[in-house]
Amino acid sequence: MGHLKWEPEEVHKGMDELEVLVQTRLRPVEKALARAIRRVRKEKNLPGYVTQRLDVLAANTRELVSREFASIANVRSQIPGERTNGRGWNPSLVEGQTYRICVGGAYLNIQEVVQYGSYSHTYEHRTQLHVGDIVTYLGNKSVVEGQAAHDIFQIESFDVAKGATKLVSGPFFPEKKPGQCNRSFLEAV
Repeated sequence: MGHLKWEPEEVHKGMDELEVLVQTRLRPVEKALARAIRRVRKEKNLPGYVTQRLDVLAANTRELVSREFASIANVRSQIPGERTNGRGWNPSLVEGQTYRICVGGAYLNIQEVVQYGSYSHTYEHRTQLHVGDIVTYLGNKSVVEGQAAHDIFQIESFDVAKGATKLVSGPFFPEKKPGQCNRSFLEAV
């Protein structure tokens, strides 16, 4: 490989600064806008065309922050050198460690058991993960006894029915190999 005429280390430092700015400046604005939009939506007899525009405003703000994190991750992925893997581009999974989602399109496959008297039913659904979400690695375990082990992650999720947050956990998808999450979606925090 030829000699680089630029310093990858300086670009890494610049990306760290940009990420801090997005986290400390854009995230608070996103949250403040969401609070203001919720407050406006509580107005009685608000017409649908107003609520639709408020929803678009909220979605655009969330997407902006997600795109910024994705752009930073994209730049980092293109920087040559040893340090790329050591920085957490493809981190080794450590039980109990937290990771940030750095690429969109991942989800957790959640299984919940609902008890109806003596009868129980297992529901399976997906919890979409967004760029910037923080997840905790729980280990490579079997969700249901007798089934294959998967890389299990946990995230704090909002339960609309109860109006509160709860911790949900499940296998990470997409997988790179059966039972192993695709680590290119993660960045160590």
